[in-house]
Amino acid sequence: SKDNRTAALRVFLFVPNIIGYVRIVCMFLFFILARQEATWKTAMVLYAISFIGDAIDGLKEKQQIAIRLYFFEDMNLSEIGRTLGVSESRISQVISEGIKHLQKRVRGRLKRVKATTKMVD
Repeated sequence: SKDNRTAALRVFLFVPNIIGYVRIVCMFLFFILARQEATWKTAMVLYAISFIGDAIDGLKEKQQIAIRLYFFEDMNLSEIGRTLGVSESRISQVISEGIKHLQKRVRGRLKRVKATTKMVD
């Protein structure tokens, strides 16, 4: 029925699912391209996109929504607060906590990549 198709489309297009799809495609392409020296930089960009997606996927739902609305939908803090039903100062905290979490995850991944690269050299 039409309701089932609409529900299935909503699940398919649910932001965490889209992030997962992008991560899978990027990692797949990374493994294919990493074997070819001429495309090594492209492979590394795909890997970076994948682990940034992983970091975003690790955020709490409110953090994901607030960051998406603030940075990608150009909403201000008061608009986001009204949308999520919390104060402007709380939205500021949520976004700050989310960014700190992203920085921590990306830095951790970069340290592991750097250590692995040293082992390969």
